[in-house]
Amino acid sequence: MLRNGVFLFDFSDGDAKQAVLEKRWTFNEHPLTLKQWTPDFHLDNLDISKIPIWIQFPNLHLSLWKLGSLGKLASYLGVPML
Repeated sequence: MLRNGVFLFDFSDGDAKQAVLEKRWTFNEHPLTLKQWTPDFHLDNLDISKIPIWIQFPNLHLSLWKLGSLGKLASYLGVPML
């Protein structure tokens, strides 16, 4: 652990690393942000301006369960990841 909530992982296999980075991860239902390390990496400059979140639309009418409708609803919160 580099500091509270920041961990560094080392992968010997590039394919395994890529598979881990492409997946969306959560811990205790909280999203985890994974970024590839670079030589100019600084903990104080972490950009976490984009965080994937799961949203639910309880009691949403069945006619609105279309990609366009769901995307429009989700766009009120941010940029949908459909």
